[in-house]
Amino acid sequence: MKIFRLFAIACLIGISASSSAQVAINASGNPPDGSAMLDITSTDRGILIPRMTEAQRNAISSPATGLLIFQTDNTPGHYYYDGSGWVGIGTSSGVSSVSATAPVESTNGSTPVISMAAATSGNDGYLSSTDWSTFNNKADDSGVTDVTGTGPISSTGGTTPEISIAQANASTDGYLSSTDWNTFNNKADGSGVTEVTGTGVISVANGTTTPEVSISQATTSTDGYLSSTDWNTFNDKEGSQWTT
Repeated sequence: MKIFRLFAIACLIGISASSSAQVAINASGNPPDGSAMLDITSTDRGILIPRMTEAQRNAISSPATGLLIFQTDNTPGHYYYDGSGWVGIGTSSGVSSVSATAPVESTNGSTPVISMAAATSGNDGYLSSTDWSTFNNKADDSGVTDVTGTGPISSTGGTTPEISIAQANASTDGYLSSTDWNTFNNKADGSGVTEVTGTGVISVANGTTTPEVSISQATTSTDGYLSSTDWNTFNDKEGSQWTT
């Protein structure tokens, strides 16, 4: 009697099975979709997954990975076994904290507010539209419009000037070439005083590279320079020569 009753129910709800053990449950008698082992079709009914408490769920022995149940207490909802534990479908632990690295800032923990301050002379940050305009205007005003040169420097002028300086020579100011440097350096080596001598009233001591040149004071028997005392004596004599 029980077998007949089950068979009658199966006929009423339109259960059909293919040779590959696929099952279709519908009211139209259509076969199951080729990609499904179980194909349930309805426009006014749903499917009820086994309902149980959390304790009953945890009492399931060796649950298969992918096993699905509906938990009726302690955060009710659909749960599936992922191979190591039960996971709620559509549940999440939520964001607990968000950190940030300067210049980005984060506040309010699980409901974070992410922000960044405007850059200043002492702080990193974003470039404000005001500063952008300021910097943009500075760039417009900083371009080179003309470069001139004053001798011995010369410039071709304009916004892409070529600056140059000529080589110095006997009639032109300019830079000292390496050739001239060697020439002048060699001249300097050979131009030092090696000896100084004196003639007549001039005498020389240490007459090598550090000579001391001198002249004696003139006397009745020695040629030399006229002292200020003798100058006054001779000057007075000249003034009294015509005295009568």
